Amino acid sequence: MQVIFANLIPMIEPPIPTATKTLIIAHREELIKQAHNQIKTHCPWLTLSVDMGNKKADMSADVIIASVSTLGRSDGSRLSRYNPAEFKCVIIDEAHHSAATTYGRVLKHMTAFEENTHIRVWGCSATLRRSDGLSLSPTFETISYQKPVAEMIKDGWLTDIQIRKVSTNVELKDVPVQSGDFSVSALARCINTTDRNNLVVDVYLREAVPRGVKSALVFAVNVEHVADLVQAFKDQDVKALGIDSRMPHHERAANIEKFRSGEVPVLVNCGIMTEGVDIPRIDGLFLARPTKSSGLLQQMLGRGMRRYEDKKYCLVFDFVDTISRSSQAATVPTLLGLRPDFDCEGKTLSEVSKAMIERAQRDGNFGSDSRYTEFYDPGDDAKIFDEELDELKRRMGEFAGPNAEPLSPEEERMMRMAQRVAYKLHPFSNPFLQTEIERNLNFAQALSPYAWVRVGQNRWVLELLFGKAALVAEPSAEQPGLFTVAKHTRLKKNGVMFTTKTIVADTDTIKHALNAGDQYLRITMPKRLADKHKWTASWRSQPPSENQLKFVQSKGIPDTDSLTRGDVHTIITSMKHGAKGASAKSDAKARRETRARQGRTNVFTDGEKVTLF
Repeated sequence: MQVIFANLIPMIEPPIPTATKTLIIAHREELIKQAHNQIKTHCPWLTLSVDMGNKKADMSADVIIASVSTLGRSDGSRLSRYNPAEFKCVIIDEAHHSAATTYGRVLKHMTAFEENTHIRVWGCSATLRRSDGLSLSPTFETISYQKPVAEMIKDGWLTDIQIRKVSTNVELKDVPVQSGDFSVSALARCINTTDRNNLVVDVYLREAVPRGVKSALVFAVNVEHVADLVQAFKDQDVKALGIDSRMPHHERAANIEKFRSGEVPVLVNCGIMTEGVDIPRIDGLFLARPTKSSGLLQQMLGRGMRRYEDKKYCLVFDFVDTISRSSQAATVPTLLGLRPDFDCEGKTLSEVSKAMIERAQRDGNFGSDSRYTEFYDPGDDAKIFDEELDELKRRMGEFAGPNAEPLSPEEERMMRMAQRVAYKLHPFSNPFLQTEIERNLNFAQALSPYAWVRVGQNRWVLELLFGKAALVAEPSAEQPGLFTVAKHTRLKKNGVMFTTKTIVADTDTIKHALNAGDQYLRITMPKRLADKHKWTASWRSQPPSENQLKFVQSKGIPDTDSLTRGDVHTIITSMKHGAKGASAKSDAKARRETRARQGRTNVFTDGEKVTLF
């Protein structure tokens, strides 16, 4: 990404005659150095200067690369040296961090938030979403360009990854969650054990080395975990070094350089090598640090996906600990919408993704216009996978009879691989039937602990207590392919009712839109009140009041005898937010598609969507 913005800088014309300079801000010294080197390489005619710590910038330079912590300090004076009229743009590296107040102070000083500002703000990141669900607005109003990882692998920009699951018996279900991820101290107490650390080393020696891995990067949870893992490697005569935030800068830089040059084959780190590290020779990743954050997981995977000489793929060892479904961890399979403990059986990311897409296309589970269909053309691997799977299904089908051949262990693993490759979200039908309520309920509870109600094919609502506001998650009207979650507040002024809309977050899946809404609720509401919005809130299991029953019966709702107060609340929420109209549209669409299928063959429809999380 630094190569991209290095080449972008000279392309930006000064919006006013005095605005010729560029300010780049980043949050780590490594990122600042890499940006300096890339700009020097690609734009040698530009003068560069760094503003970080004790090093003050030369304000006459064409490009100033600054530490956001140096410029954005609330009690600092360094920012006053910057005249916004002299700058044409501000570039933010690792832009998903820009929700922090330090970035806001810098951008406010640079007049970026003013309505008629001349300053352009451009950011880049490999992570579309934050683990805490916070929106990047108002720093960024739109995502101007994005390219999915699968497409970048196919086009040759990234190296594929081969995934190998390593199951452990470490139990994580009691590890608390803070800011959307596992508590570091509690997680370390669970996973930093002699047995588990020795397992990491054993997998390296038995699985990675024989497969030719020369540069293995290991992710640990904290400083003590780094030290213990390094010692475990050394105990088995493996040259290994560790880096962490407490280490003196010169020592940390020296260890990274020894790993970069190939002198040391194993580097263990915590929180250092997740962003902006460019070491293309890395061909092995050990995810020994569990996380619930898909963003952090993507950052870790990105360290091994740089192209390098003859590197065909990066070998990823995904350590999957025991965890309850309700506190789901992020593992490599979850990036494809699979359950965390799904076994990819040594297949690469693109092979698994291709097999999923081909299976869904052939079964007619999503339309030919789906954004997933363009990534891969039908290939030999997918066809072999489909043919073998069909044969297995035939042998296990109703006509196989009691004398069917038993499946081999390899075939049983393949059948498991074929299960739950995608979650089928059924067409949105009558939302007031008990069967439909239960089906949508099961789907919603798998995504969030809070009582989101499905009121349309891809529209979900969390009605806030007291009925004056709601969180709404739905496809973005401005940015196709993304989902928006917004707070809708109902107000009355001069006898007229109206609704205000505040954007909470934009993200790439409905799952993460709901998660962003959950985080917003937790931040803006006391825990006692926020918990009343959960599926498990005690009031939801109570019987409905007589008035509530009369109301739903008056609307022609059947099967009211077994309804709870939570069921009635779900029905009323559906009514308030247009579920009945959405149901009618969905039914009409299904009828049109049925008529089309009767008149034509080989037509894909989206009467049944597949949502890949």
